[in-house]
Amino acid sequence: MFQAAAAIVGFIIAFFLSGPVEILEGGNLFVVFSAGAIAVSAMILPGISGSLLLVILGQYTRMSTTLSQFIDALSRVITGGPINHVADHGTVVITFILGGFVGLFTISRVVRRSLDRNKRATMAFLVALVVGALRAPVERVQNGVGFSTEVVIAFAGAAVFGAVVLLVLDWYAVDLDLDTV
Repeated sequence: MFQAAAAIVGFIIAFFLSGPVEILEGGNLFVVFSAGAIAVSAMILPGISGSLLLVILGQYTRMSTTLSQFIDALSRVITGGPINHVADHGTVVITFILGGFVGLFTISRVVRRSLDRNKRATMAFLVALVVGALRAPVERVQNGVGFSTEVVIAFAGAAVFGAVVLLVLDWYAVDLDLDTV
């Protein structure tokens, strides 16, 4: 019962957070810091992509653009260009990195404690977060495609195909002796 509740809560949180995020897309340095802290959790949580988390938060395009501009500004400084663009873009990049460090150390402790307390409920919550977050890439496709019958069928088909492949691999892996490979 507790596992089902954790899964439902995880799905609802991810589904609503991965909806429209126009408020966050411009974002101040606090938003950038938070995005870094959240995105780095992808290193710890299985099955979650840091890029997906940045898409959900509406920060993916901003951060990839800012990083490219920062690198370009650094290369111009090396060749004698102005330093003011380095400071502008560098502030955002450094804030993101600092957020990543804070997130790395806090998320790892939270996940470890949660797994120690109730591993099954924690795993149900984490899987539900991934499933609920699938809303983000679908709603943010550049050509205007959102949730439609075709998209839902494609997602369901991909999920079934992935599950079948996983089950087949699991079936054959039972007899596989990795020491002989």
